Amino acid sequence: MNPDDAKTQQQIQVAFKGLSQLRMYDPIQLSRGNPENPNWEVTLEQNPMPKP
Repeated sequence: MNPDDAKTQQQIQVAFKGLSQLRMYDPIQLSRGNPENPNWEVTLEQNPMPKP
């Protein structure tokens, strides 16, 4: 697998996008650094993942 290959780069981008979406559900992210804060906010994207 060549890291400079276009398909590899696309797969890396999809992986990073998936990781950023998972971080949306991290309690520290949701509470903006204050775990005692009950006001969580999640913003969903219109097109979260590209179609294969």
